[in-house]
Amino acid sequence: MSWKHFNTETETLEISGYLPTELERFHAVVMDEDTWYNEIRRPGKDYAVRVNKFLDGLLAILKFWEEKETCLIYPYMYILHIDLAEDKKTALVSLQRTHSYEFVFKNVEIPFE
Repeated sequence: MSWKHFNTETETLEISGYLPTELERFHAVVMDEDTWYNEIRRPGKDYAVRVNKFLDGLLAILKFWEEKETCLIYPYMYILHIDLAEDKKTALVSLQRTHSYEFVFKNVEIPFE
């Protein structure tokens, strides 16, 4: 899965970055590219620690919700929204159903630092 943006000069869609495989399972991931590259995966020697901490937190939340939301075993039926909290050290994650656009949960905090 990748981020794509529309290049107004060439009038084409271009890939601007890639997501880890854990996020590829979802129908869509709605996240600002800067959130991933400049905060969660910010360059530096500890970027892998931040990414792993975020992904571990996300997988723990999804595992918890699998008991209440049985269709969660099919992540392609959901849209994952990821935003940043004001401190820019915590992600706010929401999960939305693709068939009804209802949210399963909204703004669950996942620290990555």
